[in-house]
Amino acid sequence: MGGNELNLEAYLDRINYNGKTDVSFDTLQGLHICHAINVPFENLDIIRGKEILIDKDSIYRKIVLNNRGGCCSELNILFEFLLKSIGFKVRHLMGRPITDNNSINARIHQLLLVEAEGRKWLADVGFGGSGLIAPLPFEEGIVEKQFTECFRLISDETHGYILQHKRLDEYRSLYSFTLDESYPSDHMVANYFCSKSPYTIFTRKKFCTRATKSGRITLTGKELKIRNNGESTSAIIDDEMEYDRVLKDYFNLVI
Repeated sequence: MGGNELNLEAYLDRINYNGKTDVSFDTLQGLHICHAINVPFENLDIIRGKEILIDKDSIYRKIVLNNRGGCCSELNILFEFLLKSIGFKVRHLMGRPITDNNSINARIHQLLLVEAEGRKWLADVGFGGSGLIAPLPFEEGIVEKQFTECFRLISDETHGYILQHKRLDEYRSLYSFTLDESYPSDHMVANYFCSKSPYTIFTRKKFCTRATKSGRITLTGKELKIRNNGESTSAIIDDEMEYDRVLKDYFNLVI
């Protein structure tokens, strides 16, 4: 791939997408779902001490050609490139992740605002944990069910907008954001912090997660958690060979 061109067929094959590629909401939704389900959010290269490059060629090589996942910078930059190659109008934004105790962090998360069929949609294939599976209408207060998960967008006087995910009977804030467009220099700063700083979880513990149509599969450290239609199971993976097998069987990754 050279700079401004994308091997569309190879990318679509990587995410197991075989639908249409026009500038429609159906295309946007199909691409988003396939991306979220088939490309895991993972930091395994960061833990191994590898340099995380976020130019389009490097990300394409890693995720598409080498069949890997990535963190938000990698996943959403590449997804933006895919959408723009098809013809979608996309604005790149930055968000502040919000912890379980409602502490708001620095602007290190990347997300997208996409226009399709006269409406705007929040698109994000790079938020680990409980991120979006499909595009979310950019409209406040609407509760949208995406397979087994529920999301909503609310406004906030201080922080702009907040994306929330419903856990049991309560909504948990995932991140806040404004509509200020972000630029490559913003992405470089966020990527450097996430991949180098000892103060971020990205450099302290290895993890891998992906959405499924019935829940989510997450490998954090040695613990494998599977959420399936509201029921959760977990197991401890002590053996290195077993860990590699879990990566292959559950995430289609060979490291």
